[in-house]
Amino acid sequence: MANTTYEFQLLPSYTLKPVPQLVPWLSDFHLSLLLPVMAYWPVSFIFWYIDKKDYWSQYRIHTPEEFKQRNRVTVGEVLRSILLQQTVQTALGLCLRYLTAAGDFHGREDYDTAIWAGRVHRARDAVPGILALLGVDARHWRSISRHTPLQCR
Repeated sequence: MANTTYEFQLLPSYTLKPVPQLVPWLSDFHLSLLLPVMAYWPVSFIFWYIDKKDYWSQYRIHTPEEFKQRNRVTVGEVLRSILLQQTVQTALGLCLRYLTAAGDFHGREDYDTAIWAGRVHRARDAVPGILALLGVDARHWRSISRHTPLQCR
């Protein structure tokens, strides 16, 4: 059996350069964790204020009596649930950042392309060996496919 060598196409070259921060005293990553929390509270306060002042009551789906009858959750329970959700959201964001170790760089797309191309090449080289473990002669099928054109009906 002859040894088969594969010629890889050249992978894209890449240069990683740091992205300038939006806020000088806070990294973009930490800003991405804080902004959803910081945006939630003013928006929810606006909705709470509209509800308390009874603005646009003619557009409500449910009357206040129906709402009071159905809603048995206290404000404290709602606040506790929101704070828990935001804490979990921020903690998961921190964990994912440190597990993936992705940085904020220009040129990251070319770097990712080069990494994934290398993985695809290694997987392509591993497939014949894996198929051989299953009893399939992949090199034989490859030689047949080169000489026999596929017929589409």
